[in-house]
Amino acid sequence: MYYKITDKESMVFKSCHELDEKIKRIGKENITSVEEFTGLKYEQRLGGYGFSLTFRITGIIPVDNSVYGDEWKRDTNYPGVIIPNRKTKRGKELEKFFKDLESVFYTEIYDALYLPNLCSSRFKIPDIVGNKNIVLIFLDDQFNPQNDGLIEITRTEYLKLHAEL
Repeated sequence: MYYKITDKESMVFKSCHELDEKIKRIGKENITSVEEFTGLKYEQRLGGYGFSLTFRITGIIPVDNSVYGDEWKRDTNYPGVIIPNRKTKRGKELEKFFKDLESVFYTEIYDALYLPNLCSSRFKIPDIVGNKNIVLIFLDDQFNPQNDGLIEITRTEYLKLHAEL
């Protein structure tokens, strides 16, 4: 189910907008933190989202791919990517650092919408994105929010609005 929130005065808009800003802030801070902690500038990163709404970094592609120490090793599956070498003390520290980077778990969307977290063995990971005028939300079909601020929209409209953000 796809929703939009446009009433800037509603509590739901405010809480969802704050969550979206938090996700963006954490993403930027994590990029800066990785560069500061590793001492390497990088052009791309390896990782994924999983159950997190923020990108979980597991490896990087440094700008200068020839300059890195024993604490790194090349990933065998992804050319150019280096990952922490767990055989060294510094490599273990790097791996722990990556795991400990701040993230936002998907259930925070339910909290922002004042919805119960329905524990189900199968569900779709929710998504939230927005700007100062609109917040777009994707929820699993098992949720049926009864909030006046949420306006149900079609997938086509969601994708169009998402592309404009």
